[in-house]
Amino acid sequence: MAIVHVRIDDRLIHGQVGMAWIKRVKADTVFVVNDEVANNPMIAAMVPMGAPSGIIVKTLTIENAVNELKKPEWNDNNIMIICKYPEDALGLVEHDIKLPQVNLGNMSGQKDAYKIGRGIWVLPNQISTYEKLNELGIKLTAKMLPDDKSYELMNEISKMKK
Repeated sequence: MAIVHVRIDDRLIHGQVGMAWIKRVKADTVFVVNDEVANNPMIAAMVPMGAPSGIIVKTLTIENAVNELKKPEWNDNNIMIICKYPEDALGLVEHDIKLPQVNLGNMSGQKDAYKIGRGIWVLPNQISTYEKLNELGIKLTAKMLPDDKSYELMNEISKMKK
């Protein structure tokens, strides 16, 4: 199994993910990892609709994703993981799932959020999660589309803290 890309995107699978990211990273499988989404049958049923035809999509809790990623049946798949929040990615790492890096994509702007780039926001209560991922050796970037400028997320977070 190859995890080819990990993205944090509160919109999950949508046009940019389906048309740009999945194709660019050559994923044939997408695991959407978030406990709330996986436990809501209506939302979980809608998630695959944004994926291109032929792409396997699984909506999973963190625990179920960890179990799935350890199964040999995925050994020949190129898996893209989409997490709704950084805490989802941290949950995977804390269960010994090796992530190549994590890309912060779209995170909707909220009143107290810090803007990093076009459509990319960090909430103050998420900073400690990004710091923990960084401490665990995960490279963190931020960009909306594959050809956009990439920001080193921890550099941007350190600017916010000044």
